[in-house]
Amino acid sequence: MPTLRFFRIVAATSVYLSCGLLFAQRPLPTPKHGGRVVAAEHHYIEVLAVGDEYRFHLMDSTGRTMPTTGLFGIAYLRFADGETANPTIEPVKNKEYLRTVVPRALDFTMVISIKAPEGFISAQFDSGPREALPAPVQHGADDGHGH
Repeated sequence: MPTLRFFRIVAATSVYLSCGLLFAQRPLPTPKHGGRVVAAEHHYIEVLAVGDEYRFHLMDSTGRTMPTTGLFGIAYLRFADGETANPTIEPVKNKEYLRTVVPRALDFTMVISIKAPEGFISAQFDSGPREALPAPVQHGADDGHGH
């Protein structure tokens, strides 16, 4: 009987590892809101930049949209110049996404951590190249503004 038990353990372990590998090899779901999808362990997050606001649409392991009511989190930002920031992530009332505001217009890496009923949903992504904010224009006495 020890041999039978051994084969059961091997079979159970193989099934467990196969399920993990299948999830790891599963292609990312198609973005539904014009953003890009990042993997977050057993979830997916579609990230969409709208100006300085970042929107996070949560999806389950099959790519179906998850409700965001009552969820919250924090974003850990590291900018290209080495500075950091930690803005909160909050749901938007009557919408199916969470949002945060990025306080600076530099390239950054963001790690998001969202508290959900089943535990934390976390992912990391880079902003990609971002344009710096334009420098303020200094006006002189002869530029037609009537100083």
